[in-house]
Amino acid sequence: MTTYRRGSRSALLLLSASAGLLASEPSRALSASFVFRNGVSAASIAGLGTSAVAVSGAEPATLTLDLEVGIGSEGLIAIAHDIEFDLGPDFDDELDILSFSELSWESADGTHNLRPISPGLAWIQESNAQQEGQLFGFEAFTLGSGPINVTLSFARAVFVTNPPNVQTDGDDIFTTNGNPIDCRIVFWFGGCSNELLFAAARVDLIPEPASGALLGLGLAALAAALRWAR
Repeated sequence: MTTYRRGSRSALLLLSASAGLLASEPSRALSASFVFRNGVSAASIAGLGTSAVAVSGAEPATLTLDLEVGIGSEGLIAIAHDIEFDLGPDFDDELDILSFSELSWESADGTHNLRPISPGLAWIQESNAQQEGQLFGFEAFTLGSGPINVTLSFARAVFVTNPPNVQTDGDDIFTTNGNPIDCRIVFWFGGCSNELLFAAARVDLIPEPASGALLGLGLAALAAALRWAR
């Protein structure tokens, strides 16, 4: 599935610059990371709660992945991130998109908030054997007081694995760099800062029990052969 939506990144730049008229101090996010929040499968899933999970090569797994942003005392008024997965050169198509969402955040007392600018993403592309997957245009902004000294989830993607294609081959999901329109940008009150936040996540393969049993039998046979050779 591939869809395209309005160029909202330009709108975010305009809103960020406008907010600069209302504040005197720059704000920036300090860190970004992926966390697999939940997983559902008929087989086991290892590593939930981290950025690296291992799943079965025989059963599909549904994985909920959050993009978290750690914000310091300077606070944050606007942020934009893009996500890519199943990158080349092999385009292994380990993951398919089930859903995605831009998440709102509000402090317990209601005095600080961060909310999506508008529904939907700018670009959605499913991965296959010829192309990488793309989720472009996760954006959030506040016209009031933004989050301070907190770690929050501002974007979420739900994937399902393609069991025959799952490999232990390194990182599979990235926040990606690009041109000033399509890169992940953290905005200051006066415009766009140069601080880009990087995050990566991986989906590895759990060795099947049968494979482990065969390996054990092979090692036992080798040990017996060595004893006979003596």
